[in-house]
Amino acid sequence: FAVPLTFLALLVNDFRKLINVIVIITSGLVATLGYNYIPYKAYVIVAALIGLFVAMILTKMIKNNEWLGINYLLWIDYFFNKIFYDSTSKKRNV
Repeated sequence: FAVPLTFLALLVNDFRKLINVIVIITSGLVATLGYNYIPYKAYVIVAALIGLFVAMILTKMIKNNEWLGINYLLWIDYFFNKIFYDSTSKKRNV
């Protein structure tokens, strides 16, 4: 019980940013769909490489602000962070 809980605790911090969630979902989908189709059972390596590629593209798009829909993505990321950070960082007035 403790080992799976440890891995879940490591993943919880990654769900705080929208880009991380997109990369996690993309990598998971590639690994799941590639399980039967990628030869030599290299689906884990391919999923990791595609996840890195997606992260690189999303990071560069936000940094350069070249994508047409980047304002929409930043708006979603702002509210995504607002939900997670505001709920965890509220301080009690004593």
